[in-house]
Amino acid sequence: MILDHNLIPADLCDKLYRDGFRGVWLGGCIERKEGSNIRRSAHSHSKKDNYFGWICMKSAKPERFISNGKLTNLAKHELAHLIAENRTGRSYGRDFCKAALELGYRLQKYEHKSVRNAMGKVRIKAKRQQAKGNI
Repeated sequence: MILDHNLIPADLCDKLYRDGFRGVWLGGCIERKEGSNIRRSAHSHSKKDNYFGWICMKSAKPERFISNGKLTNLAKHELAHLIAENRTGRSYGRDFCKAALELGYRLQKYEHKSVRNAMGKVRIKAKRQQAKGNI
């Protein structure tokens, strides 16, 4: 089942489409179709193939992706992979962290140390650039 795009605020939807987003498949994986079992809560098709730009959610509930008009942290995480891959060709590392910060992603307790370190470096660099622009 495909998530209704009208649930996503129009301004955000436009930005996401420019960065390669195509849609959200609820209740499995778009590649294997409805009811397919996926191991994780969600994944993004961030490799350039027929399914690039799709996010697949294990749950069939739209509120796992967007709730009260706002993206969930899980949605921000998966979208960051797509954005990073579309912009730089790399969906992990600093490119992922930069995209995640743009979306307002919050680090989770279970995040790997390398993600925490990269996120910290990206935040510091963003603050320095912001300070230079404000002087």
